[in-house]
Amino acid sequence: MIGLGIMVVAILTIMGGVKLLVNHIYHRQGCERFNIDNIELRTGINIPAVSDFDCNCEANRKTSKFVINTQEVELDLYIDDNQFELVNDQYLKQGDNENTKWKATLDKATAELIVDIEYRN
Repeated sequence: MIGLGIMVVAILTIMGGVKLLVNHIYHRQGCERFNIDNIELRTGINIPAVSDFDCNCEANRKTSKFVINTQEVELDLYIDDNQFELVNDQYLKQGDNENTKWKATLDKATAELIVDIEYRN
């Protein structure tokens, strides 16, 4: 019985720790740590293997530019998996909720993915 109690407490502690970490990542607005994780949590878009990136964060807005590594990532499959829509020669996906307004554009010719996030909360 004691062993079972210890296991339950350990599992609950681990689950609580994971929830706190996810919450911490979700609320980070900077470019330094957890940038990709924050973008993935806020947008639901998977950021694949990249060969280069740049990020700028001012006040409540962050713009991140990624160059997708096309040697590791099949762009057509990536576009389908993340449900981008073709608009004027670029692939677009955007969203808006109470915490975040975001827009992601993918230029298939250059493999550049630009994610612009406005933090509301």
